[in-house]
Amino acid sequence: MTSLTLMARIRTRRPVIHCITNLVTIGRVADTIAAVGGRPVMATAPDEAAHVVDGAQALLLNMGTPSEERWSAALLAGRKAIERDIPIILDPVGSATSPWRMAHCRALVLGVKPSLIRGNVAEIAALAVLEPVAGTRAAGVSVDASGGRASAQSVATLAERAAAALGCVVMVTGSENAVSDGHTTVSLGPGHPVLEPLVGAGDVLDGLIACCLGAGSDAMGAAEVSLEILVAAARQASSDGSAPGSLWARIMDTLGDSELCSPSVRDALAVYVLADTGLASPERQPDLVSAAIAGGATLVQLRAKGLSTLDQVHLARAIGVRCRDGRVPFLVNDRVDVALAVGADGAHVGHLGQEDLSPEDARRLLGPRAILGVSVGSDAEAIEAERQGANYVSAGPMFATSTKGNAGQPAGVALLRAVRAATTLPLVVIGGITPERAGALIEAGADGVCVGSAVLRAENPAGAAAAVRDAVSASLASLRSRSSNSAGSE
Repeated sequence: MTSLTLMARIRTRRPVIHCITNLVTIGRVADTIAAVGGRPVMATAPDEAAHVVDGAQALLLNMGTPSEERWSAALLAGRKAIERDIPIILDPVGSATSPWRMAHCRALVLGVKPSLIRGNVAEIAALAVLEPVAGTRAAGVSVDASGGRASAQSVATLAERAAAALGCVVMVTGSENAVSDGHTTVSLGPGHPVLEPLVGAGDVLDGLIACCLGAGSDAMGAAEVSLEILVAAARQASSDGSAPGSLWARIMDTLGDSELCSPSVRDALAVYVLADTGLASPERQPDLVSAAIAGGATLVQLRAKGLSTLDQVHLARAIGVRCRDGRVPFLVNDRVDVALAVGADGAHVGHLGQEDLSPEDARRLLGPRAILGVSVGSDAEAIEAERQGANYVSAGPMFATSTKGNAGQPAGVALLRAVRAATTLPLVVIGGITPERAGALIEAGADGVCVGSAVLRAENPAGAAAAVRDAVSASLASLRSRSSNSAGSE
């Protein structure tokens, strides 16, 4: 289930989430649940804890500010949740801090059998009686402290081992994030840097997970989608450089946006750079990609038609590192196997019915969270691409191009407008695009432009990417301004 679908389901079903949570962040958690469409109930008294669960669709137990009364309430509520067969998320905050806290956390694990346990490296390692990941240590009671920066592989391994030991889905969060049910393990990558110093980011994530569980998601999917939602909100909310105090308010506003997860791919298409080995040698590609990202590239796709599978994997890994460092999505052209092998964000496949995998087959292999783009040459192809699971479509060539030998005759703005009218999917255009042409294409309905030779063959690739970025940004700002003025006059 995609993040957009699950967000819509939360808003439709409006699950009641019974929270016995951290007193430091109780208001923030309640606001988060309400913002995405859930209904929070913050009842902590043992005398009513079980009764409140009767009307809930999920139970959240965050033991950040524990007391004997709250432990009792959590256990009573948890037993009622088991009886009603509703999902339970447990956050064992600071479980490694004291024997008293650890004993109660383990009693909850045994007594209420959580659907999902979320914690940082130190908390999860201690709770599961496992060796911590190298380079980390217990770090007080902060839900976000990992005590060090562990590798993605180490965090994934910890999640898998802990899930097997604890008998439920385990999500490990911090500088790297992963989730596992003991059999299937998914590395979720880093979060967003603005979240790291914010007190309560983990508690807010707990609230999102509870909403997803309450709306009917499985625990693995709830963990994946909730992190995606929180990162998307942080990215959007921090785009104007808000200070920490106002940033939380912006994040709450953003979480309430029904289109929150829809624009993420749309925004990434703005300055789409095609790292084509037909335009520059494989050896130069990683540095060219870094330069393009420095200039403002928002997404990179590797096209390496002439390379062997092994060489494609090596090059894709190198470019993937540059994209990850630059925090832009990375896709692989055609080769879904290569995309999966290197952990790319997704893939792009060619026109329907030609030599590439169908979008439907590519989606089946990539899974629901990957970005999948499809080249289209007509409005009918765009409609079919959407039906088969595409996240975006690419239309072109707009103008004559030497980048792709079999690109066909230029289709121009007529194709752009036809595709835009046929689908609401994000749309990027390709073929012969320069900074001078980019703005008009955005004005005509494109969400972004794909450039190859204009950047890769430029004397100053970073400067060329910046010129495209500026042209696209100016046109998008102009469109937003006109839309705002039009709305205000109605």
